[in-house]
Amino acid sequence: MRSLHDLPMPETELQRWTALESLHAALLEHNAVCVISDEEQTWLLSRIDEIRKELSELDWPLGIGLIHGDAWAGNLLWDNRMNPARPILGDWDWDWVSIGPREA
Repeated sequence: MRSLHDLPMPETELQRWTALESLHAALLEHNAVCVISDEEQTWLLSRIDEIRKELSELDWPLGIGLIHGDAWAGNLLWDNRMNPARPILGDWDWDWVSIGPREA
């Protein structure tokens, strides 16, 4: 992640990171109402708005830059040529790459 975050801003224009975007989109899908009640959907959407507001007021000590947007253990490969093996961020899941706080 540090190597990714150390890269200069890309020349390609990327969208700004939006917290909880995939959850927000899933809640707005038509079939979401089949799984949760209208009240639950309304509460979750409201809570997302609250969390986004709280996040917008935070200081981000690592600064703003290029972020993967979906960095988690399932997106890692292990380079076994190294001793010990080192993780490498896979290049197949860049759906959420954006400009945002590096802590994200």
